[in-house]
Amino acid sequence: MMNASGSFGLLGFSMMPGVVVVVVLGGIWLYRRLEVGPPQRGALDGSWDASTSSGDPAVSRLRERHTAGDIDDEEYERRLSALTYWR
Repeated sequence: MMNASGSFGLLGFSMMPGVVVVVVLGGIWLYRRLEVGPPQRGALDGSWDASTSSGDPAVSRLRERHTAGDIDDEEYERRLSALTYWR
């Protein structure tokens, strides 16, 4: 009798490390996506964000510059997003 698995068994066995790598990387990606989430918007859109009110001196200085008129709304949002991305 011929072995039922034949060459497909060898092919399946050799593909197993690739499947394991894909599953592990997919799990890491999913964990990071759920844990970190997208960056939060700043105070200009009306939402309250705890990360922007944390007492961070860089965020405070950025608010001061925006209030004084040194930077416009778009620049404020861009810089605030960069400062609070990983919080």
